[in-house]
Amino acid sequence: MKVTIAENLLVVWSALIVLLGVLFIPVQKSFGVSFKAVSDKQKHAVRNFKSVLDDLKLVKQEPLLWNMAIFYFFLFFVVINQQYAFYAQLKGHLSNAKHLASFLGYFNGSSMFATFILQITVAGYVIKKIGSTRAMLFLPAVLCLIFIVLAYMGFVPGMHEAGAQSNAGHWLFWCVVLGMGLRVAFFDSFFLT
Repeated sequence: MKVTIAENLLVVWSALIVLLGVLFIPVQKSFGVSFKAVSDKQKHAVRNFKSVLDDLKLVKQEPLLWNMAIFYFFLFFVVINQQYAFYAQLKGHLSNAKHLASFLGYFNGSSMFATFILQITVAGYVIKKIGSTRAMLFLPAVLCLIFIVLAYMGFVPGMHEAGAQSNAGHWLFWCVVLGMGLRVAFFDSFFLT
């Protein structure tokens, strides 16, 4: 942040991504086969439009897959809406790009730390005890808790009329931020393990 102003971070980030891609080319040429495990069944499967349609028919025929598809659709719809609400709150409370970049840096660092703590303390034990499929239900449970708190806050008198700098506005901002941090930590700890 000392090298450039926050408004130029997108250019710096893009340059670093291109540099990473260029540096990865020789590594991928040497070890590309080792990066991804492929079963024998997938090696011989021909992927075309018909195979995608067959997969969709299988999802519709199998009740468990059908229920999981519906569940994941709604789950990711809620996650996208939470992401929108989070950035809407940031836009209303942070005045310029420098404050936004600084806040997002602290937020990402804090949520990564919370994810790490969850992974080394709770996630392994829970997944071992109840299994990875059941452990994935923690994310919807956390989302329900977050939205129950936010719905309750919606019934607080004066919350909707409150500006970004009022006491009620600050409570709403920090509840949305905390909810987003919890969602990121639980998603990374239980969904991506």
